[in-house]
Amino acid sequence: MRSPLGVWAIELKDRQQMTGAIRFEKLDDHEGTCEIGYFLKESEWGSGYMTEALKNLVLLAFYELKLRHLTIVTHEGNKASQRVAQKAGFTFLRDYKGSDRYTHQMRFYTEYGLSRREYRYE
Repeated sequence: MRSPLGVWAIELKDRQQMTGAIRFEKLDDHEGTCEIGYFLKESEWGSGYMTEALKNLVLLAFYELKLRHLTIVTHEGNKASQRVAQKAGFTFLRDYKGSDRYTHQMRFYTEYGLSRREYRYE
């Protein structure tokens, strides 16, 4: 299941410009779980593009790939990313402290989750 999946670009077609990306991370085929990661250029924040992209990826994850549970991990202070997760149906799971994967410094994180059983297509 990993090989056809990768990073999806979020492109503004009218400008033919990449403005962000979204992807599956930490995909566990056996457990049917994965984390979703995403970013968007600051100039496009609040546009609804990321919420739309996330909702489409959730639909793909649950109905095409038959995954059972998805998570999103945000930096604790990233309220915009947390709102995107909530608008796509994810619910708060926990706050925790962990090592940043790039800088290896300790940071605070907020985790959201959504199961296929809880998912409601809109």
